[in-house]
Amino acid sequence: MYLHVFTDSPFIETIIAQCERISTQNRYVVFSESSNYAKSPKIEFFASYKALKKTNFKAREYERVFIHYLGGNAVDLILDNPGYPEYYWFLWGADGYSLIGDKLNIYLPKTASLAKSKKPLKQIVKAWLLKMLRPGKEKKLEAVRQIKMCCTYVTGDFQLVQDAAGSQMKQLVFAYLSTAELFKGDPDIVLNLDFSKKLKVLMGNSLNPTNNHIEMIDFLRGLPDANHLSVIMPASYGGSEHYKKSLLPYAKAQLNDISFIENFMPYDEYMNVIKEIDVAVFFHIRQQGSNNALALLWLGKILIMREESTLFKVFRAWGLSVMGHTEVRSVDDILRFNKATADRLKSNQKILLQHLSPEVVDRYYNALYE
Repeated sequence: MYLHVFTDSPFIETIIAQCERISTQNRYVVFSESSNYAKSPKIEFFASYKALKKTNFKAREYERVFIHYLGGNAVDLILDNPGYPEYYWFLWGADGYSLIGDKLNIYLPKTASLAKSKKPLKQIVKAWLLKMLRPGKEKKLEAVRQIKMCCTYVTGDFQLVQDAAGSQMKQLVFAYLSTAELFKGDPDIVLNLDFSKKLKVLMGNSLNPTNNHIEMIDFLRGLPDANHLSVIMPASYGGSEHYKKSLLPYAKAQLNDISFIENFMPYDEYMNVIKEIDVAVFFHIRQQGSNNALALLWLGKILIMREESTLFKVFRAWGLSVMGHTEVRSVDDILRFNKATADRLKSNQKILLQHLSPEVVDRYYNALYE
């Protein structure tokens, strides 16, 4: 029997379907009282690891334990079952970056200053409570040292976490979703190859300060021909109202033509926005918005990323057409890249199929059970 433990996630149903294709000997536990996404009758809900433990749970009764996000309950499970040799951790991003803050600063200085400035008391108390509920860093590091495999295709993230923990775990290249799930529907692609009008620019993927919004705004404003840009900025999900109230006026003051997406947008609506833009600028240092970035590349859009980003390094290693932020000093640089990569729609899709086609992702899942 194989055990899968989750926090609530939109991907649970997809993961279950893939795992059941390989083996029917799976148990699925979600550490939550219910799910906002998953309806499978195969799921068992437990409010916490303590609740699961009361059922006489023992990790050694399972052939392998799959940790889908290393949260507090998963850490408790590992530490309460020391010496178990078959923990597989699916590194989502935030669950690893909490361990490597001294290895990689994910906030650029100006955004960090804004995000920390004059927070309302209610927000300070909420942040303190969340910090108290999360597992201590040392506990989490000890849990990581007991993990056999880290499942991710972002090698830089794996290396940072492995180094921070002093862990002997190995990397298993893995992706949850194939091109069939990531790019479902194949919307009509609008690819502007002449750029005769203002360039439509998507700036960031959410309101989370890890987007490094201030530096991203300053980057665009600093281009000599910035008036040739029409900017769309997602301003929902992940950031506080306090941060938003300071950020949006700054963006309006610095950029002449900017609009905001202030409400959560369903996938199909978001894809309609994506297909109309020409350029996207992502200033994340950490791996974030990977599915959005993959969608942009699949659609042949020009993607500009921070070169420190572990995700940027993966994309470059794969051979995808992506620009580093230091390569862009003017809109003319973007136009030259556009001309030099006129076949990027076809070439990007060919590369992404080599790494994320349904057949390749099936092999990733099969490897979990070998």
